[in-house]
Amino acid sequence: MQRGPITPRVMGQSSAIRQALGHLPSTSSAPCMSATPVGHSTPPNSSRILEKDVLEALIKSVDPMETVEEDVSEALIQLVDEFVNDLVDQSARVAKHRNSAKLETKDVQFVLEKRMKLVAPPDSSQVAMQTAEHNPYAKQPGSEAHRQRMALIKKFVQKP
Repeated sequence: MQRGPITPRVMGQSSAIRQALGHLPSTSSAPCMSATPVGHSTPPNSSRILEKDVLEALIKSVDPMETVEEDVSEALIQLVDEFVNDLVDQSARVAKHRNSAKLETKDVQFVLEKRMKLVAPPDSSQVAMQTAEHNPYAKQPGSEAHRQRMALIKKFVQKP
């Protein structure tokens, strides 16, 4: 099985971002490894998933008075890029594991739910198939014994 070039992580995403922002000193005694392979540099804004102006528009839609510093927006953009790249990579592995040449929605949902512990909203085909019988949150009808008990309670409550 051939693998592509391995891009090691520094110490996890959150500590790597804090370290990149200069808020944390390096906690490892080994020299820090870059996120990109040696000899490769990612040109700014060329392969980014989230552009800076889109991020600013998103922030302004949440709170018009909010401003974000340059290094924070760069860290957020980097975090989004890493998240999406990891999601696509793991989803492709799941698709390959089930012997498929196509990456499908169910692969991405599996990775989000099982590996990243995020609940993904169902797509339209799943919503159409979902009925009250299959919905675990739907109110279940009461049993006959329960209805009789409730009727008896209501009868005694209504008597003065």
